[in-house]
Amino acid sequence: MECITYAAYDSDKEDWSLLTSLSSSPMSTRPPSPLNTTPQSVNTQLTSTMPVASGATASSASRDTKRKAMKRKSSHRNRKKKRDSAPMYHPNPIRASKHIQNAKPVYSTLQAKNFPIASTGYIGLQQKKSCRHYELNELVGPDSKFNFTLRKWDGMISMPLVDNKQRVIGICAGVPDDDNTWPEVHGRAAELLESARPHLLFDKKYKKHQWGEYSALGVGISHGGGQPYPKILSQDTRNEPILEELMKDKVFERISGFATGAFAEWAPHLYNYQSDYLSRLIAHDQELCRTNCHPNPKEKELRRNWPRTPWAAATFNFGPQTVCFKHADTGNLAFGWCAITALGKYDHTKGGHLVLWDLGLVIEFPPGSTILIPSSAIHHSNVRIQPGERRYSFTQYSAGGIFRWVDHDFQKVDDYRGSLGPNDLAKICCKLSGQLSFGMSLYSTVAELES
Repeated sequence: MECITYAAYDSDKEDWSLLTSLSSSPMSTRPPSPLNTTPQSVNTQLTSTMPVASGATASSASRDTKRKAMKRKSSHRNRKKKRDSAPMYHPNPIRASKHIQNAKPVYSTLQAKNFPIASTGYIGLQQKKSCRHYELNELVGPDSKFNFTLRKWDGMISMPLVDNKQRVIGICAGVPDDDNTWPEVHGRAAELLESARPHLLFDKKYKKHQWGEYSALGVGISHGGGQPYPKILSQDTRNEPILEELMKDKVFERISGFATGAFAEWAPHLYNYQSDYLSRLIAHDQELCRTNCHPNPKEKELRRNWPRTPWAAATFNFGPQTVCFKHADTGNLAFGWCAITALGKYDHTKGGHLVLWDLGLVIEFPPGSTILIPSSAIHHSNVRIQPGERRYSFTQYSAGGIFRWVDHDFQKVDDYRGSLGPNDLAKICCKLSGQLSFGMSLYSTVAELES
């Protein structure tokens, strides 16, 4: 079966499609001069001037070529500017159809309708935390007490994760189509994280935490944990310029863009929902700044980390051995998808696998590949890698509190509910009780995607 994945996103190129070159019209040749019919004896002086005419023609052709090249370059710049200014990504339907038709679904008995969700309607339920790593043979094989299923995967073909109702609840997106530069992209991303780590300052909570024992720092927009309103994650002044340089590097923009495209293809309604809420949040913040109504004018203006990303935040996991404990990111949107990109140099057949505990799956996770899952709802971890190996990762996600903030008319819960009458308050409570059902309606089934 043909292995088809995704085209790499590059903001200097058309998204997920090849640039179509503008065809240049052949240069018109000057008609022969009627003077050529004049006998040579009469045309001696005119013949000596012909090289000048020929030079003028060549100069004119050169100018025409330059003008056309400048026009193509200007057109390319305008297309790029238009794409970057548009917050939404629209998949190429032909390419998306190929991905879906050639995918290898991973079916499960999981019932997504039973995802754990808090009564507030936007985040997951707190679960018991684990603080240990597992070897591969502890999870799969005859000696495993878990008896999980091992899925071999080289990252070259799409593997949608499907629940008992044929809903696509995640996607092993892999790597871009026919992109010979991708090894350089994810190789450089790993090198940047390794080079940055010694120059960054990590508090204890960023070196050993509920996710594992590795260094990590987040960037972007957060909301939760008692914040009065959404804001840009604060950084140590010594870390800020280093993180800014990482975000500006083209490789992370390309990785983010690839994940965005996969999200839009496999969960188009959920992608639109998450992207739209992020756009509304940013637009409201910009309006507050423009009208001098922001509660703290010194705060940084909210913005996307990368063009068209639907995720409010991202985390750089600097390793050097990024191996997660079993956990669920319950602060993220309860039914939202997050993107995980594996980086580094390690044998993905021996370690670094993504373990999806609620599905009973252990999936090989090669460096440079991307997997999207509902990280708030599904417990996940990594298999321990080999001694001396290096593994990093790059994750993108959105806090559930952001969606509550937007739904509550950009107010805190108490302020919003205090402004409602009894009937409206009852409607809100009813809506929250059906929030998970609403989230499930944003998921696509295999049949819907195929059609």
